Amino acid sequence: MDYCDLKKSTFEGVTQDRDYLVTAGGPASGKSTILEHLMAGKDCPDKSLNHALIKRAFCDPDESCLFKMTHTYLVDKLSKARSPQDAYEHWRNASNFLANVFLGIALDRGCAIAHGSTMATPPSIKALQAIKGLYHYKRTVVHVTCDEQVRKASEAKRTSREEVHCTSKDFVEKQKMFTALLADYIKCSEKVLFCYRGEFDNFVWAAKVENGKLEIYDQKAFAKIQEIHDAAQGSGFWKRTLSS
Repeated sequence: MDYCDLKKSTFEGVTQDRDYLVTAGGPASGKSTILEHLMAGKDCPDKSLNHALIKRAFCDPDESCLFKMTHTYLVDKLSKARSPQDAYEHWRNASNFLANVFLGIALDRGCAIAHGSTMATPPSIKALQAIKGLYHYKRTVVHVTCDEQVRKASEAKRTSREEVHCTSKDFVEKQKMFTALLADYIKCSEKVLFCYRGEFDNFVWAAKVENGKLEIYDQKAFAKIQEIHDAAQGSGFWKRTLSS
C-alpha cells in the first residue's frame, strides 16, 4: 500500500527533463527545507533554478517516504507500538529502499529529480558519477554547511517533537564525511551551490562553482563555510581543495 501511494505522489505531473538536483550536508543542517525552497521556485541567485513550473520527482528517504508511510511507520509511531527511535530504525531500511527505487524509476524515465540526501558516503559519489555517465543528466549539488550549534539545536527540536531522522552515530560521522568530500562534489557535478545556515530560521546563498569557475554571492557566509570545513579537516583544507 505504501509503495503504490508514494509512487503515485512522487510521479504525478512530473516534468520530463534530465536535470538532477541533490543536497549534500550533515544531518539536521536544513537540507530538506532548502531543497523544498528550490523546488517551489523561490529566490536563488542562480536564476536557472528559479523554475516553479518544473515539477521534480522528489526522492527523499525521510521527507517523501518515511514520514508518509501511512500503513507502516506512521501506524507504529501514532499507536506507540514502538518508541520514535525504534520505529525509525525498524522502518528506515524500507524508506531508503523506496527512495532508491523511485530514484531509479525517475532516472530511467528521464524525469526532473530533486533528491534529498546527505551525499556523505563514497557510494553516493559513485552514484553521482553514474547519473551523468549512464543517464546523461546535468547535476547540481546543493552543498549545505550549518553552524554546529544550530545543527545541534535543530536535532534537539526534532527530538522534542518525537521526530527521528538519524542515529546519534550518523549525526556525528556523516557530518565529518560530508566535509571530507568537497573535492568530489565539485568534480562529479556541473554545478555546486554553496549554502550557509548560521541561524535557526535563516540560510544564505554563499557561492557557486559551475564548470570549475567560482562565483561568490556572500563573502561572509563563504568564509564561515571555509572555517567549518577547515575545523573538521585541518587548516588550509578548503583553499587547497578549491585551488585544485
